[in-house]
Amino acid sequence: MQPTELWLNGEYWGLYGAREKTDERWVEDVYGIPEEHVDMANQWETLAGPASSFEIDAARLLEMSPTSEAFASAFAERFDISSFVDYHIFEIHGQNIDWISADWGVKNLKFFRDGRNLGPWRYVLFDLDACFGQWGTGPGHNELEKALNPPFPSIYSDLLEAFLDNPGFRCGFATRYNDLLNSIFEPSAFESKLYAAATQVSNVLFRHIDRWDSPVSHGYWFQRIQDIASHNAQRIQPSRNQLGNAFGWSGAKDITTSWTPTGGGLVTVNGIPGQWPSWTGAYFGECPVQVAALPAEGFGFTGWSSAAYNDEDWFTPDLPFLTASLGSDGDLEATFSPCLAGVILQIMQTPDGQLQAVAEGLPAPGSFQWWQGSVMVGTGPTFNPPSQGVVYVTLTLGECTLISEPWGEEASVFINESETERVHGLQFHVFPNPSRGQFTVAANLNTRGKVDVLKMPSGQLMESHQWVDFPFSVSGQHWPSGIYAIRVVAENGDAHVLQVALVR
Repeated sequence: MQPTELWLNGEYWGLYGAREKTDERWVEDVYGIPEEHVDMANQWETLAGPASSFEIDAARLLEMSPTSEAFASAFAERFDISSFVDYHIFEIHGQNIDWISADWGVKNLKFFRDGRNLGPWRYVLFDLDACFGQWGTGPGHNELEKALNPPFPSIYSDLLEAFLDNPGFRCGFATRYNDLLNSIFEPSAFESKLYAAATQVSNVLFRHIDRWDSPVSHGYWFQRIQDIASHNAQRIQPSRNQLGNAFGWSGAKDITTSWTPTGGGLVTVNGIPGQWPSWTGAYFGECPVQVAALPAEGFGFTGWSSAAYNDEDWFTPDLPFLTASLGSDGDLEATFSPCLAGVILQIMQTPDGQLQAVAEGLPAPGSFQWWQGSVMVGTGPTFNPPSQGVVYVTLTLGECTLISEPWGEEASVFINESETERVHGLQFHVFPNPSRGQFTVAANLNTRGKVDVLKMPSGQLMESHQWVDFPFSVSGQHWPSGIYAIRVVAENGDAHVLQVALVR
């Protein structure tokens, strides 16, 4: 949703939020399903397609034993699993009390599918004004418990309960929940996106307030933005604890990843890219996580080191992919080296459909291994491709292991985000924005640079800083309210201009 300012006959009319209606035309635009073939409904009525088709599919699933393989297979046929999981995690972590758990009845449900092949169903995420404490809910409110045991039980709460009764789905749900708590809901990441969205509104909100006296002030509006950020930060630990308690699990364990040298590669956990100098995430030991050491171009992987996990059965120091069952907090450090420099390893598909590992410039024969996730699924130079998922091939010669680019459908949003940063290069952002005085300029990559802050529209130079490391904080508590331009010149010569609004 993009903010839009409206003028009527030359008179300023205010700030509007223009958004597309989530109907069958929206489904066609986003998912490519022709609108005449969209089956769509909400909690009250059929919106497109045959009546009661969702209820029929749900009833068939609820007649089955949730712990059976037949249930898991049927659920995967009728629902997009990753969409189902992410939808419920957002509603539960955000504590949407105007949803399936509402004290006044089931609200704000909408779902659709491609009617041509009768599946899979996907929920639509919408009407979220009751989330993140905006209706007075405290961070400790247990929305997971409320969603599973609502005042008005429904097929929607029954489906979620049945899904979580399946051991495989339960682990997938909990692991993905922790992935999101460790990434997009992590406070600094969450605040960066929140304040970036607020910036789109902040710079024009003054005119809207002058026109309508609503909200009561720019400062009041900014306080509500800060309330959302604060609520999410306080919500992380209760959210994780409630998840573990619901399944009777022990407390989550911290895994901390790092690598050396700085530019030698990257360590990921469940596809989430690590950060320099280290990254920490929390997971339940009952559900293993996938750890990968991915060398940068010109480097190879030479081993893991870990004092905490050295004696664990899953810890194999010379394999770049690990499936880690966390029994305790611990560190994992990957070591990369410019070994086998000049060797190019890639995956090609042969005319008969097989995958072929090709290594150009290899000085001596090496061994090939094929990986899906953190599981070795084959050895040798050829491999039959899987029906879905991502495959890597590794080449080991001596103590050096090279890793190919992934082949197949990319399943992880986190790897995609990392690729976006790699393609678009150095990027800067400022948060919080709006700010009451203290704000931070951050970069997506390690860099240094020059920072100038200017008052707009006069262009008055307020501060100038030479060769600072990012993230870099600026203190403007004594500056007047208004819009400020931040001019950043990175050490590679790239110039960037940002804006920040200061409010009192």
